[in-house]
Amino acid sequence: MEEQQKQAQASNIFVSFSKRRKGLFQKATELCTTFCDAQIAIVILSTTGNPFSFGHSSVDDVLRHYLGKTTIGPPNFITDEQRHQIQRIERLKL
Repeated sequence: MEEQQKQAQASNIFVSFSKRRKGLFQKATELCTTFCDAQIAIVILSTTGNPFSFGHSSVDDVLRHYLGKTTIGPPNFITDEQRHQIQRIERLKL
């Protein structure tokens, strides 16, 4: 009986995650259509590590723009946080 409850709970969590992800992406789409100049990038990693992303114009373009605007120091210098963001983006491409 406990195993069935665990499976049901895992299923409920997955359904909830899927619905919330879909709702978030829908809201982002609405924002893009309402504010035409808005650039939006959303990257979500599920608890199982599966990546989901939404980007307008694209996730890559928005993150390149963001990372370019927030670089501190010489142009070739990036912070550890930015390096981690780039690595996560590269993993999403695989």
